[in-house]
Amino acid sequence: MFTLQNKGSYNSTVIKDRSKLVVFTLQNKGSYNPDSINQHGSQVVFTFQNKGSYNSVGQQNIQSGVVFTLQNKGSYNFQRFANTFTSAVFTLQNKGRYNKRFFYTINIMAVFTLQNKGSYNTLSEGLVGTQAVFTLQNKGSYNNLMF
Repeated sequence: MFTLQNKGSYNSTVIKDRSKLVVFTLQNKGSYNPDSINQHGSQVVFTFQNKGSYNSVGQQNIQSGVVFTLQNKGSYNFQRFANTFTSAVFTLQNKGRYNKRFFYTINIMAVFTLQNKGSYNTLSEGLVGTQAVFTLQNKGSYNNLMF
């Protein structure tokens, strides 16, 4: 478990680990940047204190699931089945629902904004790589680049 108080950053590269578990917590602000080469059973849990959590479970060539939740604000659910399709569901409490599914051979960009809290930006290039950037206004940022 890695914990930064008030500010700072953590950068981790995972290359060879069949059941790597990383838990990272930021208090108030900071950033987390993992550069991960897909491995079986790789798991990342990212938490903003009193704001929400990010949970990513990736299994190479099988499926990847991402769930992002902001406390009392909504949730983001992203599940990818390799070489098949990508499904994204984003829900804001009492605001509405966004559901998008697309085939993996199509490039697509999606931007999700949390009212007065920040934004989520994901750019997916089929069979090439996925880049996701999540920013909480005045709180910190999450940047995930996976090949």
